[in-house]
Amino acid sequence: GSLGGDRCSNWTRDWYCGGVEFIIPTHLDQWPFLNRAGTLVHTDPKVQEVVEKQIREITLYVDFKDGEWTSEMYEDAGDNFGYKNGNYNVVRFELKGDKKSLRIRQTINGSFVTEYDKYKILIHGVQFKASAYSLDGKLYTLTERNFALNVIKFSTPRNVHEIILK
Repeated sequence: GSLGGDRCSNWTRDWYCGGVEFIIPTHLDQWPFLNRAGTLVHTDPKVQEVVEKQIREITLYVDFKDGEWTSEMYEDAGDNFGYKNGNYNVVRFELKGDKKSLRIRQTINGSFVTEYDKYKILIHGVQFKASAYSLDGKLYTLTERNFALNVIKFSTPRNVHEIILK
C-alpha cells in the first residue's frame, strides 16, 4: 500500500519514499516491517529459555530524521507482576536531527533495576558526514569499525543522558 512519510525496511535497511505504492518481496518467516523516518526501536537478544535470560546489552535502532521526535521504551521484568506495584521504568528518548548532527537525550523514570547496563546504538540514514560522537560531553572519534552498510554503530552505558553524533 501507499506510505505516508518515508520508511525504512527493518530487514534490508532500504528506504521507501512516502506517497508511493510499493510491492516488497519478503520471505514467509520475515514480516515486511517498515520503520517511519525518525523511529527509535529497541530489541533484546534472542533467548531460547527464560533461565538463560542474562541480558547485558540491548540494541537501539535509530532511523535518522531531519527534525525533532520522541520515543519511549517500557522496561520491566517481563515474567512477573511487579509492574502492578510500580516496579517498571519508562525511558524517554528526545531526538533532534539536522544537517550537522543528531542529538539523543534520555530520561529514565521508574524504580526497576535492569539486568543490562549497555546499549548498542545503530543509526541509519544519517544525512551528514559523521566523524565523532559524544557521551555526556566526552568526545569519541568514529573509526572505520563504527561504519557498516550505511549504519553508524557504537556502544554506550545504559545510564547515558546525552548522545551527540556530529
